[in-house]
Amino acid sequence: MSRESFYPSWSKLKSSIDQIKKRRTYLSDFPALPGERDDCGRFQRAIAKTPVGGELVVPDGYYFADSLTIHKNISVIFQGNATIEATAPNRDILRIEGSRDQRNYILSKPLKRGDREILLSTTPSFQEGDVIILTDDTRRNADQQMDMNTEIHEIEAVVNQNQNLVRNAAMVLDSDRDGVVDQFSSYSNHPLSEIFQASKELQAQVIQLPRVAVPTRAGIVQSIPLQQDQVYTFQVETKVAEASGDFEGSCYLVWYDRASKIIGREYVSDFTPFNWSTIRLHNIKPPAGSAFCKIFLEVETETPGSYGTIYFRNLKFQSASTRLILRDFVRLPKQISTKGVNIYRIHPLNNIKVKNFKYRLKEGSESGNGLTLQYIRGGMIEEIQGDRGAGSGVQILKSMHITVRDFRFLKPQHTGSGQGYGVQCYGGCSHILIQNGYTLDCRHSVDLDSTFDATIEHVFDYNSQGAAFVMSHNGCCSDITFRGCQTLHSIGSGFVADSQGFADRRKCTFHNFRVIDCTAVIQNPTTAAIYWYSPCKNAVVRDCTLRYDGVKLPAVWCNAGIRIYPVESDVTITGCDITGFRRGVALQVGGKVQLVNEDDCAITVRDSRIKNCQSAFLCYQGKERRVSLYNIDCQSIHSFLLELSGTGSFKEFVIDGLSVQKSPKCQFTNQPKQIYTVGNQGYINNIRSDRTARFRAEKNWRISQDQLFLNGNSSSLLLEGSGFPSASDPIPDGWVEGQQLTLVTTQGEWVIKQGANMLLSHSGPELILNERRRTLTLIWQSGKWVERS
Repeated sequence: MSRESFYPSWSKLKSSIDQIKKRRTYLSDFPALPGERDDCGRFQRAIAKTPVGGELVVPDGYYFADSLTIHKNISVIFQGNATIEATAPNRDILRIEGSRDQRNYILSKPLKRGDREILLSTTPSFQEGDVIILTDDTRRNADQQMDMNTEIHEIEAVVNQNQNLVRNAAMVLDSDRDGVVDQFSSYSNHPLSEIFQASKELQAQVIQLPRVAVPTRAGIVQSIPLQQDQVYTFQVETKVAEASGDFEGSCYLVWYDRASKIIGREYVSDFTPFNWSTIRLHNIKPPAGSAFCKIFLEVETETPGSYGTIYFRNLKFQSASTRLILRDFVRLPKQISTKGVNIYRIHPLNNIKVKNFKYRLKEGSESGNGLTLQYIRGGMIEEIQGDRGAGSGVQILKSMHITVRDFRFLKPQHTGSGQGYGVQCYGGCSHILIQNGYTLDCRHSVDLDSTFDATIEHVFDYNSQGAAFVMSHNGCCSDITFRGCQTLHSIGSGFVADSQGFADRRKCTFHNFRVIDCTAVIQNPTTAAIYWYSPCKNAVVRDCTLRYDGVKLPAVWCNAGIRIYPVESDVTITGCDITGFRRGVALQVGGKVQLVNEDDCAITVRDSRIKNCQSAFLCYQGKERRVSLYNIDCQSIHSFLLELSGTGSFKEFVIDGLSVQKSPKCQFTNQPKQIYTVGNQGYINNIRSDRTARFRAEKNWRISQDQLFLNGNSSSLLLEGSGFPSASDPIPDGWVEGQQLTLVTTQGEWVIKQGANMLLSHSGPELILNERRRTLTLIWQSGKWVERS
């Protein structure tokens, strides 16, 4: 019995196997040619022979090759321990790259985050599913590097809006036979009406001036309504049939506001050709406030004796624009380019795969990437390993839907600027997944710039020579998540969102940054474990362990567990363990920047522990901050729970659950007056410490902030003793509207004088607590402690 009859589906299976074999090319089938001293030639021949959609299989072995390039949709599978070593220093190993169009397009109006529609003033030949690069003129401040604010997008739909707004644009119909084509009106200072003729033969409007005795103008005009923020194109075909003297024709546009007042004029062209020619003007932007325009087509002469004839036809005034609908939304604002480059189309390679790729750069290299991907849509990079690199292990540019997993990059030869990176994405990348990697002695384990919707999971870094995980390099990134990543023994920061491309870091905003279930143990006393240089919106740090592992507690001003830009940030910190820093959480800007007039900063910290730090929290500059602390456990805090430096104020301040243990020298704050402003909202509850819960009074006693919050529980305090008169200002200012304070006595007679910040209900300068009354309850309202009756 045949195999086909025994297995009915055998023929189909055999056909599939044959197809797979046809799509698979083996490097072993391409031996080195005579005279070839390395494997570069055989690799490129094998690549050339591999069909689109096929696989190049590289057998186990050690190869010497570099500068390999792939420009078609194929995959490369390395078997066993196959390794490529560069033949010379400073050379890339493998580059896989699509292509791009050379034509560029300009935005008709700026874009903001969240936009999905792009308006162009031209009609490009884009189609649904095309991939475009979206950018603007943003340059890095230090060296004017381009490709900072750049994104990659797929087009979901293309809507052309090339409506001709001219009525009777063909300029043929003349229903009333007055010589002027329909929908146009005429004007002239010449006595003869016959100068206007509608020619059926030429399908044109004719203006014929006989020999004139005085300067003469004659023409036709049509009014066109305009739309707000629209861009237009103008076109007309014209021919001068005869001319004498200074006879000439011209066309121009006049802009009017809603009151029919002239607010501008657009001069298009003079023309004196004796053959049909087309006059065009693109990207016309009416002045602000324009409600309509008038199109003038006219002839004129200044010299007596002049004459001539001119034809006009096919007049167009179009709202010449194209709407591109994106599948995704614009991540960062884009301005109209003055350099002529906002958009261009790329032709990406699709669904490429590289598996089990191992490489080594030549000793002495100062540059050179292991694998470079550019203009790729859909890619899977698995089990890549690089030793003794110099540039990036994997560099991804202008690509989307790329996965890099199961990678190792060890001991690069150099770790200076642009050297010794693990996985690097820049120049416009989106939907990136990087997971399950290990890096050793790299400058940056993962480095992102102009990258959006990236998730980095379970990457372990050891002994990084700079910031281990760069969430943003120059400042143009958003929607980034690091989950389950670790960096140990880092010389730089653990997780950093830098904005070094901006001279003014306030002009950069990070959106939706997440650091979840991560660990950073750093050794640099001058930086932070998590450091965000610019405002962060909707940012989250959750379930992270952060530790400074230096010899002694750092005294450097900028050292912190988490350092956040102190204005225009919205950050939630939950479930974190922060140990050994100068400050646990710092709202702090670098340098001497003054931010006293900035606001809109909301920081929430909950369910976290801060241990062995000089200060638990630092607030440095920033107007009307909103700070909320819930269930915070502070241990071994040496200076302040809340350190206030520089200038600034609060709009809302909340403490609900704060434990202070093993901190005998810790003060509650260094500048209590900075916290309270009239109308400051919030509440203070449930403060616990291991200090005595009583206040032992002496003559002329005065309660300090530390005694109120660390000996008391923030809302009540037991006065211990037989009774003494207070000082003239016995109680410190409150912090938030509605804050409550109850003073409790158990014996003796206590004389409490009415301080300047107090408003007691009885008349007189003092109140007495004795056996008839043992408590006094006060509410902080509008800058006064008001007695509650």
